[in-house]
Amino acid sequence: MDKFKNKYFGSSKISSVEKIKEKTYLGNDKVSVSLSNGTKKVIPLEMLVNGATPEAGDATKLRNLICEPIASKLMSVLIDSEVILFDIHHVIRILGESVERSKDRANSKLWGKIVNVFEAPQDDRTLLDIEKVLTKDGKKK
Repeated sequence: MDKFKNKYFGSSKISSVEKIKEKTYLGNDKVSVSLSNGTKKVIPLEMLVNGATPEAGDATKLRNLICEPIASKLMSVLIDSEVILFDIHHVIRILGESVERSKDRANSKLWGKIVNVFEAPQDDRTLLDIEKVLTKDGKKK
């Protein structure tokens, strides 16, 4: 994937990108990205497309580049669902509570009690990680 040559993902230069067979939860492409700092990441192609930049950036910039398109998709769902303005914060609160309940259930299933293992400062677990714990294989129903 030559279009990522000479680009950065955060503060690290992209060394190589390979499309892999594994797909995202919704069936989108994933890639294996090797970075100049020696790390290798398997991420959705869309995350790389949104996060790759011509110049190095810090973690906050990368986070914004990745999260803003996700927020835009969520906004489209709220618009399409014609959620009234009064209920938007309620929907966001319900979403947050749902994530917390799922996280607690996953912790309980793995360790038999609710613990804060998902709250480490450098935590890179995803909702898919939780889904894999709570379902047989983490696949969309």
